[in-house]
Amino acid sequence: MTNFGVQSRIKVGIVGTGYAASKRADAIKADERAQLKSVVGHSEKKTASFAQSYDITKVETWQELVKQSEIECDSLKPRAPRN
Repeated sequence: MTNFGVQSRIKVGIVGTGYAASKRADAIKADERAQLKSVVGHSEKKTASFAQSYDITKVETWQELVKQSEIECDSLKPRAPRN
């Protein structure tokens, strides 16, 4: 894959720890233009496991994630409301 002249990798944080988040994390990890840095989720246990699996930092809230100075891009997918 070519990096299209990008000098540094885009640092990404993920909101969520489910199936779709793991697919996004895999894609980010595979892209030489990006670097996965942190994750936040609803469940402490799942978030810790996700962070450990991808060797990234776990944060407590989405607000904390977006305020991280090193994060340049946030990946999230709003889910449909549960009835």
